[in-house]
Amino acid sequence: SGHTATAFAMSYTLAEFYPPARAIVWSLAAGVAVNRVVTVRHFASDCVVGAWFGIVMAALLLRSRWVDSMAESILCRLHRVRFTLSID
Repeated sequence: SGHTATAFAMSYTLAEFYPPARAIVWSLAAGVAVNRVVTVRHFASDCVVGAWFGIVMAALLLRSRWVDSMAESILCRLHRVRFTLSID
């Protein structure tokens, strides 16, 4: 399930950056998966595979150098914008 994969990828990412919110974000992701099964949109196996896929992809991306360089680029741009706004 694409919805489940997205929910678990976001949960993994948020749990990495905001550890106190882990219980909440994982519960919400599980709720998405259960909802997909209960509303007969997917089989349970689809949601299990979607959850696994989302977690694996998020873990791989968070540990890649590409994400580090992208985050650094975004932070530099935000710093420039804030600096520009403070001068004006």
